[in-house]
Amino acid sequence: MVKRSKQRVQRDGPLPLSLALEVVEQTARGLAAGEECGVIHRDLKPSNLMIESHASDQLLVKIIDYGVAKVIAAQTDRDLSDASRVHRNSCFRQPGAI
Repeated sequence: MVKRSKQRVQRDGPLPLSLALEVVEQTARGLAAGEECGVIHRDLKPSNLMIESHASDQLLVKIIDYGVAKVIAAQTDRDLSDASRVHRNSCFRQPGAI
């Protein structure tokens, strides 16, 4: 089941500490990965986090709504002016293509 974190909290109340820490950790990893690719979200809030629950009690946090994101230079030495490199770089692929 996929729910925005804000909707989940409104429906179920506050998250248990262990679950909240997992959401924070995954969100931090996702933001760090975006920054490595040169993208800053700039509008992080509970309604921009999707929490996907699996039957095995595994959670997957997805950061959504990059509408006001800022694209900066990636933190690597790669030359992104070469179009072929952009296509090979996982930072620039559509989520469904990964």
